[in-house]
Amino acid sequence: PSYIQHYNADVLVMGDDWEGKFNDLDRFCEVVYLKRTENISTSYLLDYIVNQ
Repeated sequence: PSYIQHYNADVLVMGDDWEGKFNDLDRFCEVVYLKRTENISTSYLLDYIVNQ
């Protein structure tokens, strides 16, 4: 949780394939699990953003 405290995060967002694995961090911030969006890749989005 040091990164959560370091960045003073209010919310930690993870894909629902990680559901339940970060619940213990809810004492530091809100933990949200989002359903996977079909045909959207985080790796692709990050690569796109970095190369803009």
